[in-house]
Amino acid sequence: MPGQMYFINQGQVHYWQVSADATGYCLFFSPAFFELHAPAHHGLFQFPFFFNFTDKPFIQLTEKQQVEMLEVFCLAEREGNHSQRTEDSLLVLWSYLHILLLKTRQFYQHAVPAGQGPGFHLVQEFELKLQEHFRKWHSVNDYAEMLHVTPNYLNALSKKLLGKNAKAIINDRLVLEAKRMLANTAMGVSEVAWQLNFKDTSYFSRFFRKNTGHTPEAFRTSVHQ
Repeated sequence: MPGQMYFINQGQVHYWQVSADATGYCLFFSPAFFELHAPAHHGLFQFPFFFNFTDKPFIQLTEKQQVEMLEVFCLAEREGNHSQRTEDSLLVLWSYLHILLLKTRQFYQHAVPAGQGPGFHLVQEFELKLQEHFRKWHSVNDYAEMLHVTPNYLNALSKKLLGKNAKAIINDRLVLEAKRMLANTAMGVSEVAWQLNFKDTSYFSRFFRKNTGHTPEAFRTSVHQ
C-alpha cells in the first residue's frame, strides 16, 4: 500500500510479495554499523518499531511525512553510490541513517492509536525489555518487577493488546531464538540450552518440544533436509 513503512528486525523471518509496479526503498544495515557511532547506551533498543511483536509491524505515512522521508532516502542513496568509502563518507551515511531512524520514531509514536493509552506503552516497554533480557530472564515475574507492575497485570495487559499473555510472548521469543540457533549454527543442543540460560539440556528439550511439537534435533534435521 502506498506510503507504508515496514520494520524487520535482524534475523526475522519474512517473505516479500510485491507487485511489478511497486516502488520504494529497502534499507539494510547491521546493528554493529549503527552502534559504531551511536553514543553510549543509545543502541537500537531506543527504536521500538524494531521490537514490536504485534501483527502490524508498519506505519502509514502522511503525504508530508512521505516527502520528508524520501528526501533523506535520496541523500543516503546518493552518498552510498560513491565509489570511495572513506571514514567521513561512512560517517555521513551513518548520519543519514540516524536521521531516518529518529524521524521514523517520531512518526511511529504519532501513529500509536488514540485510546490505547499508557497500557500500550507499557506493553511496548515489556517488548523492549524482553528483547534485551530474554536470554537471561524467562519468567513473567522478572519483567513485571522491571516494569513495576504485578505479573497478573502484565499478563492481562499483554493478552488484551497483543492477544497472548506475557508468558506466551516470552516463550515465543525463546523458541524463535532457539530455532535460529539450531538452523543457523553448528552448536549442539546443550550449547543452545546454555546460551539461552536453561538449567539443563533435558529441560530445554522438553520446553522446545512442548512449544513446537518437535525435538531440537528433529527440527534441525527438518531445516537442513
